[in-house]
Amino acid sequence: MHNQFSVNERQYQGVNRTICIGLGGTGRDVLMRVRRLIVDRYKDLSNLPVVSFVHIDTDKEATQAVSLRTGNIYQGIDLGFQDSEKVNATMTAPQVTELVQGLEQCHSNRHQPSPYEHIAQWFPPQLIQNIKAIDQGAKGIRPIGRLAFFQNYLKIKNAIEVAEQRTRKHEQELLRKFGLIVDPGLNIVVVGSLCGGTGMEHF
Repeated sequence: MHNQFSVNERQYQGVNRTICIGLGGTGRDVLMRVRRLIVDRYKDLSNLPVVSFVHIDTDKEATQAVSLRTGNIYQGIDLGFQDSEKVNATMTAPQVTELVQGLEQCHSNRHQPSPYEHIAQWFPPQLIQNIKAIDQGAKGIRPIGRLAFFQNYLKIKNAIEVAEQRTRKHEQELLRKFGLIVDPGLNIVVVGSLCGGTGMEHF
């Protein structure tokens, strides 16, 4: 949100550093529309570097997909996410096999310490044998989305930290170009669907 005020008869606006995090397909689509609005107002995404984006999905193909009906090119600008803005929160078949074995050991020997104990506390036992790999979305199954988050926590954390770093040190540039004053603090906006498997379990 912008705050307008006057300094020496010139109009200035306050703007906050912001990280927009999109979860799953819905989150991706909303972020793409936000990027389009930035292009509408500032002509290029790079002209508002205090707003940074991270798209997290359990579908490895989703971050490559076209999100707008008109395609990813808008007014000559590619709105597609850069590699540093994407997190594929997936699990390979070998990773799932290792997890399943660890969870089964937790259920069969509850007195033996296990590195999977924190997952066994909430992951439904009836789902264990049905997991093969997590790379085509959570299929609306919320524990699968939560499991993918646990497995990829460090990757997600790193992407958000890098996104925050991208918003820094642009004060002079924005003041000179657009009369924007960067206010203290950081906004974090998380967007996703309450109906899906990926977005719901990240809230």
